[in-house]
Amino acid sequence: MRVNALVRSDLLPLQVRGTTYKGLFHVTDWLPTIFGVLNLTDRLTVELDGVNQWDALMGADSKAPRQNMVYNIDYG
Repeated sequence: MRVNALVRSDLLPLQVRGTTYKGLFHVTDWLPTIFGVLNLTDRLTVELDGVNQWDALMGADSKAPRQNMVYNIDYG
């Protein structure tokens, strides 16, 4: 499922502004990504479900950190 999203920050380099990220990104990735931007990942005292996507968003990684995602729909 692809949805529209927008990231706005003066931290974004000019070469990535207006681009499309084609990797998988889950809502649980936001907190680790924000912690990664702020260089606070070493201060986390709990393990997070998400992954830090910042390097991938900046174009530094050629491979997206998330390779799969489980969709769980409870019909019952």
